[in-house]
Amino acid sequence: MNFFFGGGSALFQHFYFRPHRRFELLVMLVCLWLLSWPMPVDGAHSVCPTCFGNAASCTFEVNGQCPVSKALNENVSTVRVVTTAATLAAGTAFTLMGVVSLRFLRMFNAGSLALLLRLLAKPASGTQFVLTTTTKVSAAFTAVRNGQTTVEQLVVGYAELADDETDPTLQATLRERYKMVCEARDMGLAAATAGPSEQEGHWTYLWAKVAHFVVTRGMETAVTLADSPVKPLTSDKVIIKAFADEVEFMEALNLFGLFTTALGLVSAPVLGEFLESFVFDTIRMRGYTWQFTAEFLFVVLRHIEDSVGRLTMVNAIHLVHLNTLLQEAEAAAARRYPGAPLHRRQEAIAAAQQWNGEDTPGSTLLCIAFNEGLEHKDSNLKPDGTCRFSHRCNQWVTDKGPGGVCGGSHSRMECDNVNKTGGPSLV
Repeated sequence: MNFFFGGGSALFQHFYFRPHRRFELLVMLVCLWLLSWPMPVDGAHSVCPTCFGNAASCTFEVNGQCPVSKALNENVSTVRVVTTAATLAAGTAFTLMGVVSLRFLRMFNAGSLALLLRLLAKPASGTQFVLTTTTKVSAAFTAVRNGQTTVEQLVVGYAELADDETDPTLQATLRERYKMVCEARDMGLAAATAGPSEQEGHWTYLWAKVAHFVVTRGMETAVTLADSPVKPLTSDKVIIKAFADEVEFMEALNLFGLFTTALGLVSAPVLGEFLESFVFDTIRMRGYTWQFTAEFLFVVLRHIEDSVGRLTMVNAIHLVHLNTLLQEAEAAAARRYPGAPLHRRQEAIAAAQQWNGEDTPGSTLLCIAFNEGLEHKDSNLKPDGTCRFSHRCNQWVTDKGPGGVCGGSHSRMECDNVNKTGGPSLV
């Protein structure tokens, strides 16, 4: 402080005796005060950027470590490397403990997560599988699960390779692989073709799991006791059922976002823009119902998978032929939601109030719809569907004074009053 105020400092005089400079002095003092604060070292005394302090086991403020961040990084790395059968056979797996609470982990068991990894590593549809002397059994069975070959073809293939091989060591290896395939086939451990879920892609499989979990009330805990061993999971057949209401659809969207980001398949900003473009724009801007949108989302995910990498969640909205996908979704929605309106205009018409057959006899106003044989408008009906007007004839007549009308219990179209006229009477 002596620097500013002691000995008639020129700096102090420069700011203090010039009122328009006093604000600059204040800013300088604040900056010096902030610079005097101790800076955190290695993340200490700062909020965790991953869980924001919500994870009970987070120690980011102490040592910069967060189990949620660690698990997410591991899952991202898993998605990046799981491209071959070797990585699958080596025990590569997703990590969800510490990222997702146990309440939601009931959706996935070890078999489901292993299947999801196989779907990520699955080659494009139509990719040819060639059995060679270097093909390991794990890679061969992966090809079976992918629908590229069958177990019987593997048996014949390994037998032919062993017969044609001249190197004794390699021939023994091929015969051993032949025996392993035969034993797996005889024990029923290898399916002859790909399982139902393995014929899909990872996006549609994940959406199917989430939708099935929501529709079947997976949040409700049920306990089943059995005295026999549980049969090992060989396939994971999941059938998408129709959502009961819009809340179920929105819950499925939320869980889809939870698991796709927790598994490291996509980032939250990318997923948010994708859902905004294909879900909420479809409802709010394109005017479709939630039933149609649920089917439309599934169609879009399947087209991304079938594009062999050409389409992603980032570029899909710019590269897909939207009208074609909308037509495909209309056909799919009509099958899964028979009778449900696909467009909000249809929904509004279906929800419009219907006339209950009653009128309001005491009303001085006569119903135009009744007299002209038209449908009652929603605005002309009471909340219970009763017409707000009286259902009496409004035919002009000459014997009831100026502007007189028939007033009979019939409509104007049925009126046979001898005094009817084409316009209001003036006398």
